[in-house]
Amino acid sequence: AERQEVESHGTQVASAFENYLKGLGYLQNYESIENINKAIETFNSALKVDATYTLAYASLGRAYWYKYSATDDTTWVDRAQESCSHAGTLYSKLPATHLCQGIIESGTGRYAQAINEFQNVLKIQPTNTSAYEALAYAQYHLKQVSEAEATYKRAISVRPNYWSPYNSLGVLYYHNGEFEKAADMWRKAADLAPRNHQVLSNLGAVDYALGNLSEAESMSKKSIAIEPNAQAYSNLGTITFYKGLFDQSAGYFEKAVPLTPKDSTLLGNLADAYRWSSHERAKANKAYEEAATLAREGLRVNPSDYELLCNLALYEAKSSRIKQALSDLAKALSLSPRNDAQVMYNASIVYHLAGQQSRALDYLHRAIDSGYPAQYIRIDPEWTALK
Repeated sequence: AERQEVESHGTQVASAFENYLKGLGYLQNYESIENINKAIETFNSALKVDATYTLAYASLGRAYWYKYSATDDTTWVDRAQESCSHAGTLYSKLPATHLCQGIIESGTGRYAQAINEFQNVLKIQPTNTSAYEALAYAQYHLKQVSEAEATYKRAISVRPNYWSPYNSLGVLYYHNGEFEKAADMWRKAADLAPRNHQVLSNLGAVDYALGNLSEAESMSKKSIAIEPNAQAYSNLGTITFYKGLFDQSAGYFEKAVPLTPKDSTLLGNLADAYRWSSHERAKANKAYEEAATLAREGLRVNPSDYELLCNLALYEAKSSRIKQALSDLAKALSLSPRNDAQVMYNASIVYHLAGQQSRALDYLHRAIDSGYPAQYIRIDPEWTALK
């Protein structure tokens, strides 16, 4: 059945087929923006010689969405939606079309609809790792945490030598404050893809969470040596921030921001460093405002993105927009899985800045119960007044 689907809605043009296969290859290592760009280029080359190539349109839509995910540049969202929609017009029952549509649905916050699309893929292609990973992501955002974990493990079982599902399961564990489990997954991913800068940067982040600062710094620098990337520079900025080296921290975040200038989290981190620095405090409010603007832009794509909502509340609270911060935080908490440690911690800071100290301490307890490292709470300058 799978062969018939491909033959019916593939191409008879050899060069188009060759470019399509190259594009799929590039998408296997989507951690690199260069690979995503090459995938987009080769899928478009396929479509230039065969404008009715459904598989190429569906895969191009995925590549455009990956470009948005990597850059936070919302201009790629419309292109992704157009390509996926056109693939559906050409042939809506193709697994690749369901996968593309599901990724769009999930990325725009329609998680239940996305799950239906991914299940349609897996009925025909029960070993499609990308569909399992995307399904698990949607399940997690519907607070189906145990189901998401099981789905990621299923992805690993059907393709045990591919780095991506290990990496994705590591992200789930990291959000849940299960840092040892996250580290185990990311080490396995690194064994399979030793030059994958994203995996190495993730290992740097979890080493930091586990209190292994020298290892975190070393792993982040190793990631940068492979490919300069915002996440690894952000890791270094966070490490130096919690050492109280705020000026040095700002320097690292200033290197991170230009690499992914549409990423609101990076600007928010830079604003934090400015806020506590000895020389750059005047820059903090502008950076928070810019971070909030980018977060709102992302929320226009996905109004259900609880992490963006929570971060937005944080930026608003730190720039004295308390009423709006409390409103956005309430939305974030209603959408987030209960045990997301970072969300609980951010909520505690928002309530603290709002003068609601009882709630602040309550969410601080929840953060610790969810796995947030207590040693970093002790040295976070936000809590100086309550120590």
